[in-house]
Amino acid sequence: MKPTLQVPAILLVAAFGTHSVLADTAIISTMCDSWLNSQYRSVMQWVDPFGNYGTFEANDGCYNDPGPPSMERICFDWKYRHGHFVFKGQPKRCLAELWTRNVWGNQVIAQWEEVKSGTSAQTLPVIDLGTSVHRALDETGGYYSFKNIPYAEPPVGPLRFRHPLPLLSINRTINDGNAPRSCFQQGSPWFQYSVPLVIQRLIEGGVVLPPPGPPTPPPAGQSEDCLVLDVTVPKSTFAAAAAGTLPAPLPVIVWIHGGGFIEGSKDSPSPSGLLAAAGSPGLIHVAINYRLGLFGFPPRAPSDPSVAPNAGLHDQRLALAWVRRTIRRFGGDPHRVTLLGESAGAGAIAAHLVAYGGTPHSPSPALFHRAILQSPYLAPAAPAATYARVLAAGNLTSYAHARTLPSSQLAALNAAMINAGPFSSTVFAPSVDGPGGFLPSHPMKLFREGRVDKSVDVIVAHNADEGLLFTDPRIADEAEFKAYLAGWVPAALVGELAGAVYPADFSGAQGYTNQVDRTRTAVGEGFIDCVAYAVARGYGNKTRGYLFGKWPGIHAQDLDYTFYSGQATGAFGLPVDGAVAARVQGWVVDWVVKGDGPGSRARELPVYGPGASVVNVTGSGYPVVRDPAANKSADVKDTMTLKDNHPHIAA
Repeated sequence: MKPTLQVPAILLVAAFGTHSVLADTAIISTMCDSWLNSQYRSVMQWVDPFGNYGTFEANDGCYNDPGPPSMERICFDWKYRHGHFVFKGQPKRCLAELWTRNVWGNQVIAQWEEVKSGTSAQTLPVIDLGTSVHRALDETGGYYSFKNIPYAEPPVGPLRFRHPLPLLSINRTINDGNAPRSCFQQGSPWFQYSVPLVIQRLIEGGVVLPPPGPPTPPPAGQSEDCLVLDVTVPKSTFAAAAAGTLPAPLPVIVWIHGGGFIEGSKDSPSPSGLLAAAGSPGLIHVAINYRLGLFGFPPRAPSDPSVAPNAGLHDQRLALAWVRRTIRRFGGDPHRVTLLGESAGAGAIAAHLVAYGGTPHSPSPALFHRAILQSPYLAPAAPAATYARVLAAGNLTSYAHARTLPSSQLAALNAAMINAGPFSSTVFAPSVDGPGGFLPSHPMKLFREGRVDKSVDVIVAHNADEGLLFTDPRIADEAEFKAYLAGWVPAALVGELAGAVYPADFSGAQGYTNQVDRTRTAVGEGFIDCVAYAVARGYGNKTRGYLFGKWPGIHAQDLDYTFYSGQATGAFGLPVDGAVAARVQGWVVDWVVKGDGPGSRARELPVYGPGASVVNVTGSGYPVVRDPAANKSADVKDTMTLKDNHPHIAA
């Protein structure tokens, strides 16, 4: 077999691991099993294009002439998760592990990828930040990525469930960023019911779905020591900043990932497409991890002031403080910082906009100056009931007791709590922490009163069908509809919603003709649309925005457009329109670079105004329409949540 240079990546799929290397048409794999004496037995297997195959035993290290006639050498370093391989007559090509996760017992599954840069580690730049030292990765050709930069003390042991502390510990070991880092997390189990509903609707709409692939693995490297961030910067900008010759610092975009406040990490999506769309001189991209689930949003405990119920939001603010203090070292402008978030990431931004009643920067300088909220999800939790369930499920007496447990036990408790939660509930979420706290009152109340950070310029976007992905298709009658509502709203609100806002009228006058679509409407408006509407009203209708109406317009579909990098298909196999993606990316990057100043493509988005004007991204045009979120339902629900004695407020 003659290998070609067209192979873009090496993927190794393991079971502690079974690793498959695909290069041209040859497949090579290794399998490692843990012995009782903690050594490893490695078996390498290969097969060539003609069906010839072979195996031999080897240990961690390098193997010459491993089997395929064209391969001279392959190496794996399991401790540092690096490797390389050499085809005859070609330069060495490097491997790095992307992620790992436990399967069972001593077995894990891992995925590796070829490091595409031809730059050796010895020639990649290193930045010394005082408390940590980092070597760049060259993943895109035009940019350096500095990964896993710590911005806080590890929130472990006695620091669990507390406000994050600024980083004081010093680590002089060069960090190359290859080891994955993410926070403990757990996905919602109810997607097993809602995803088939989405697939059914897509098939009915004529979408030809691809064959089902393997489930998406959870982020690798999960631990409590996860408060790190990534900085991606144009090479020329970083070099000029290091040399002191940078003519002007670049604007900065900070990505806050979504995932319902219970899952996700800084590593997804890749910023490469967005950075390419920014052109030259470009911008700097920062992506942050923050604590999730029980670790990041522990329910408030009576008479325990040591607990920070919004610890994950405080993590984000500390990361933003790091950006303000440090981004100049990379060539960034701390006075031009834009937050970008989707779903819970956008909900977190909404929380920052009303933090401390809209005065989060006094007396300190502003931490960010513009924001883009895409499908903001922000449904404050009811902490008292959740705290009682945490104690019961974990057989705990207090948070002090929980701080003595191993992290694996708390991670298991977090997973068990989320798995036992009702449909559409994430169990753990930001909560109102009272006067003087991060959220002194219900966020919708703060927006209604205009208690927002008025120094920030805002774009708000949401999708045409936000509710479908969160809809339980098993709902068949009134009792089940009310039970569903009770899973994510206070009991006192269920009757009002089911009667006045979403009545059992299936004539089509309400926009639905069956129980499932009634549910879909309720959850889409309640989770997302009403938050987007509240943000616009909180800013006196001075925001700009768009509706992602390109069919089917489901939640998170627009991420394939924001971070478009040339792919033909996106989520659920839906085709991605490159022209539409270019339009959306133009709005995003120009908002970061120019705001609504002269020449900014973001000025195509109208000011919201009293007519609730937004651009509708249809795929066939970009008409200005009235925002469908500005409907009677939004006004009614907003009024209900403002009742001073409402459980949503009092909890």
